Amino acid sequence: MQHWKTFVAGTGLALAAWAGLAPVAARADGTTDARFNASDPSANAAADGTWNAGFSLGAGFGPAIFGSQSQHHLAAGFLHVGRRLESDKSFLRRLELGGEVWGGGQYDPEAAYVTGLTPMARYHFQPGSRLSPFVDLGLGFVLTDIGLPDLSTTYQFSPQAGTGVHWTLSKHLALTLQARYIHISNAGLEQPNDGVNAFVFTGGLTRFF
Repeated sequence: MQHWKTFVAGTGLALAAWAGLAPVAARADGTTDARFNASDPSANAAADGTWNAGFSLGAGFGPAIFGSQSQHHLAAGFLHVGRRLESDKSFLRRLELGGEVWGGGQYDPEAAYVTGLTPMARYHFQPGSRLSPFVDLGLGFVLTDIGLPDLSTTYQFSPQAGTGVHWTLSKHLALTLQARYIHISNAGLEQPNDGVNAFVFTGGLTRFF
């Protein structure tokens, strides 16, 4: 339990430092960017085609559904990197391609680690607005020691789906809230393969470049 407290405390300090630095990025002429312009929120959003990177923490519950024999409650941290596409097409300009490295563990019914890499696509419904909702889909790989009765191998596949919102704080920084569904199984390569299913709720910061 102590190492989890240390992890959460350290992550909180890192997020606070990031939040403090992001709104005042230096320009080449030595001046600094202004803070959020409340009268014109669109002036604060990242332009089409810009990169973003974010970090979030969360936890959730894993009901015994879709064939799972046991509940699997998860807590994890997620490092996200993505880039919105540049295009003349409105749909493509709203589409982001990226990926996440994530890790954490099962905290109930027994402790186990989970770590993964997930390529994903994210669609932004209102890029440039103060509140910018999105949905995303991903399919990646997972290493875990969650075992019987639902899993039998260390190497697993993990399709994910989520919805969330960026709440713009400044020209370069947004608070990101998300709910996601995570499935873990080995695609039938070895039995048992009843799978892990979890709904995880996260909060964190995203910085735009």
